[in-house]
Amino acid sequence: MSISHLQGARAGQELAATLAEIAVDPGRIGLLRNGLEAPEARHKYQCAKVLRALSESHPAGLAGDWEFFLKLLDHPNNILQWEGLIILGNLARVMDPGQIESLLPRYLRPITGPVMITAANCIRGAAKIAQAQPFLAARIAHAILQVEKARFKTPECRHIGIGHAIKALDTIMDLVPDPHPLLAFVERQLRNPRPGTRKAAAQFWKRHNQASATGGSQKTPA
Repeated sequence: MSISHLQGARAGQELAATLAEIAVDPGRIGLLRNGLEAPEARHKYQCAKVLRALSESHPAGLAGDWEFFLKLLDHPNNILQWEGLIILGNLARVMDPGQIESLLPRYLRPITGPVMITAANCIRGAAKIAQAQPFLAARIAHAILQVEKARFKTPECRHIGIGHAIKALDTIMDLVPDPHPLLAFVERQLRNPRPGTRKAAAQFWKRHNQASATGGSQKTPA
């Protein structure tokens, strides 16, 4: 069966049905995996898009390919690295907790640079891992906070990365036993020079500052 047929479904029920069929067919999944090495960029990235969609909707269908996706983290193609990060994050729901824990040191490495987009996808995927494996949430949150010290190409890249970090931390705040380092990080970003990052920080602060002020008064930003 051709890749074009696998990707023929566009949206809604048709897309869901197509993904469900692919998820239980190792031959089709193998075809998509092989497609990641296709010389034509359009073909390659279409295959990656379908694999990412499968990892979101049918992660168990890709669990047996964990090692394959793990290798994407070191792929020379940055876009395939980014896809690998997101796919592995999605698969955390169905993998053994020990496998996920052993992955963390390698998985979290891009957060501190040098490529901002890689760091952003890592942060996004790491939040998915924390949601799937809450016992790792504190470690993941600590790693995400390191983006503040990241060495990217420009300071603006770091400000963008911090914005991604705030949005990711927003989704796992309730899983972290001690929220104070997260709040301190976000409070500093209330003065971030990038408007989008300041806005994300203000929204986070409004949602979480009062809720975390247990046993004391709500903190007012300096």
